[in-house]
Order: sequence, then structure tokens, then C-alpha cells
Amino acid sequence: MAEKGAGTPQPALPVMRDIIGASKVEQLFGIDGSGVVIAVMDTGVDYGHPDLQDALAWLIKTTEGREIIASSVSLAGTALQYKTLRGQTASIPLSQVASLEPLVLDADESQALLLWPVTASGGYLPVSGQVFYVIDGTDIYAVTATCNYAVAGLTSRSAEYKFSMTNLYIPWYGGYVNVGVVMYDPDQPGVYTAARVDINRNCNFADDPELRYFGNRLIVDNPAAPTVSLGVAGGYFYDWGLWFDVYAKFYPGWDLAGNYLSIFYDFHSHGTACSSVAAGRGKATYNLGYLGPQRLRGIAPGAKVLGVKGLWWGMVEPGMMWAAGFDVNQDGQWYWTGQKRAHVISNSWGISTFIYDYAAFGYDFESAVINALAAPGFLDRNYPGHCDCPRRRQRRLRLRHNHKSRRRSRRHNRRSRHKRTLLARLRKAVLRLPLG
Repeated sequence: MAEKGAGTPQPALPVMRDIIGASKVEQLFGIDGSGVVIAVMDTGVDYGHPDLQDALAWLIKTTEGREIIASSVSLAGTALQYKTLRGQTASIPLSQVASLEPLVLDADESQALLLWPVTASGGYLPVSGQVFYVIDGTDIYAVTATCNYAVAGLTSRSAEYKFSMTNLYIPWYGGYVNVGVVMYDPDQPGVYTAARVDINRNCNFADDPELRYFGNRLIVDNPAAPTVSLGVAGGYFYDWGLWFDVYAKFYPGWDLAGNYLSIFYDFHSHGTACSSVAAGRGKATYNLGYLGPQRLRGIAPGAKVLGVKGLWWGMVEPGMMWAAGFDVNQDGQWYWTGQKRAHVISNSWGISTFIYDYAAFGYDFESAVINALAAPGFLDRNYPGHCDCPRRRQRRLRLRHNHKSRRRSRRHNRRSRHKRTLLARLRKAVLRLPLG
């Protein structure tokens, strides 16, 4: 920990909680962020960290087109049981579940594995020397398997496993991590609800933790005390219209047919640090010098974190749109789903060498997107906006604007019409994000 002066520690998270009053608010009113989802636009989030494992939420999409954000999920016979963000228990028949994914988004599409069918021979997948492919934005990487992988004890009802290799860039593990991944169908032939990643790199899947579509998605060697964490299996990713369709679209990361699997991870650690400050659970202990051993609880330790990876390729705009509750329909057009996926969108990043404001401050495309998302009713008449203004205040602002408009001169009205034309063009530009 950095120090300032003789024996005076710099403010650390425990101190900052007291300075801004977060500790007092939690103590007096019991407010700790529970029921709130914070989207962190950054380098990704390592949910394998003990302080963030419980910060991972789920997105349930129903066959009726509804979206349910859950704090946890579990199988209960023929139903999916879940807890709401407020802690209430509910359930939905599996027949009404269209998809289930961790509430994360890889807007950069940085790790979409393409899996190929392989038949086991003598308890091994004979893949040594074969090439497998990983989609990374506009690129596709070829990764060669260097061994045959043992699958003893992994039941495949169809006798056909799906296999690929990772190409994860994680500097603290030595750079690019290339390990085998297998998906299999233990319950119903052709429905791939289980997967394993060769975390310990011994070419044997039998001793790796099992990942389940309706259960654990954390790719860690030991959840209680992880030493290796490679990300989250599944979650959503944003295909740019290059690989899966002719237009850009959001896809669930776990394909039940076993054709692809997206892995959400942090390539830099900055997104994980920001998420910990926002909603760290305070389970791990750190030695902070003069402060002694400390558990680093975040400002809102009860909140959930929606990790958005947008700084690998820079796809932050569609990431913010998705977190705000927008999506892309079958015609490739943006639309408001009727529900925010995050209550707060955090952008703790910047590139100092970029020049955004060519014309004037606030007229760059990045500012236009953020302003559009903040304003109620701009991108969609029913969109409430990401604004902390009370609804009554928003309505008063609109009414006041309308009353003043009636008193304007004819010349001023012409200017207003011109302004509305420009705003309409801006709205169309924002809603055509996939074309950019």
C-alpha cells in the first residue's frame, strides 16, 4: 500500500467506505446495494475471485419473450427455481425456459470457441495434432491440440463429444492459455448440458470441475480457494455480423447443440478491480500495512455485477445499449426490451490519446450514445432512461418545456424544428450501431 508522510496510510477501501458514509448507511438503514445490478464496462470481470463469485447474476429468457434477472438458480425436478434480486424464491417450468445464461456480455466477442464432434476411443478423444478454431472479433485463430484428452467417467448419451481449444489472453498465467474444452450430453442425446475445461493442463478432463448449463459456470480449480480462474462459461456475446449472421446480434454463449461456447474473462484485471470496489463481498483477507489485515468489502457489497467486456476491441457502445435493456431483433434493428438489465452503468476507463471532440465538447459519438441512454423517452418512448431524476421531476421538465415552446416566436419555432430534425437523425444513428 502506498504511503504519504510519516506513517500515514493512503485511503484504502475500508477507509473510503467510512469517508463517503457507506458503512454508516449500511449500519443505520441496512442498505448495502441488494436488489441493484451494476454494469461495469471494462476489460471483463474475474468472477472466480472469492469476493465476486456471489456478485454473478443470471438472465432467464422465457418462451414468451420475458426476461427474468435472478440472483441464483437451481434445478428442482422439471422446474427452474430461482431467487429474485430481492431474495424472493420463485420457479418456472423448464418447458418455458428459452435460454439461461450468466448475466455477462462479451461485447468484443473475444472468445467464442467452435467445437467439433469427436468420438472417444479407449477412453480418450483422439485430437492430438488437430486444429481447432476460436473467434476473436474480426479474427479467427487456429489452435492445435498437443495431446489426446481422457474422458473416462464423462457420459455422453449420443457417444459424440464436442471438443475445442481455448485461446485466452491472461498475462498472469504467462500470456495465451491454450487448453482443451469438452462439451457432452449426460442426460439426453444431442443436448449438451455439461462441459469441462482442462484447468490443470494434464490432458485429463476427469479431474476438472464439471460445468452445468443449469448450474455452475465458474471455470475455477477450487471455488473455495481458487488458484486458477479462467472465466465464466457462457453468458452473452455480441457477434458483429461476420460469423453467425449477416447483421450484428447478441447470442447466448452456451449452445445446447454443442456447436459453440463463449468464455467471458478478464484480460487485464482492471474490470475485476472496479467490480470489487463497487460490490466486493469482503471474503478474501489482505494485509494493508498500517491498516493491518483487512477484508475489502465494496461500496455496495450486496449488489450484483453485470460484467461487460468492451475494451479488447472497443465495442463499448453496444455493451452500454445491452446493459440498458436494448437488444437487436430478427431484422437487425435495435429495440427496447421493456426492462433494464442494469440499474447503474459504470464506465471507469478512458484513452488519453483519443481525440473525441473534433467539433466541440459533447458532440462526439461516444457522448451522443451516453446522452441518448441517459435521456428518458429518446431512443424509445417507453424507455425510462438511465437518469437519477425522479419521474415526477422528469414530467415537470417536459411540461415546462412544452409551455415555453408555445410562447416561442415563429423564427424560434423554425429553429426548434431544425433541432428536432437533427435529434431524429442522431437517434437513427445511435439505433444503427450494428452498422458501425
